[in-house]
Amino acid sequence: MRRTNKAGLAKFVLHEREYLVLVKSEEGALALITLHYHEEILPAADLPPGPETVDAAAKSRLKQSIKASVADFNPEKYADARRQKILALLKQKAKEKGEVEAPAAEAAEGEGPADLIAALEESMRALKKNQ
Repeated sequence: MRRTNKAGLAKFVLHEREYLVLVKSEEGALALITLHYHEEILPAADLPPGPETVDAAAKSRLKQSIKASVADFNPEKYADARRQKILALLKQKAKEKGEVEAPAAEAAEGEGPADLIAALEESMRALKKNQ
């Protein structure tokens, strides 16, 4: 794509919704650019009018309001709601069924893990004998 300076069209599914995308090469990686279907594009007549002039007093009020709302990013302030719902569901299921114990691990026979290389070599020798 990069050498020919061409792009491709594709359909991309995200959160159970299908999107029309343009696939192109950018700086050695593939990039997806979301496109719009013709039904989603508003005609020029439906667009709002251009910006109006704003007086200086309104601008200064807006700037002050923005400065007042600026704060440092605090990740603890935001929670993963999906994870919390899953944990609550698991706790509810545990209460309904009572304590659930993990099955005991069976002791493996032998002195340790099997020597896979030796087993492979043995099976290869057996195959060669049968041929």
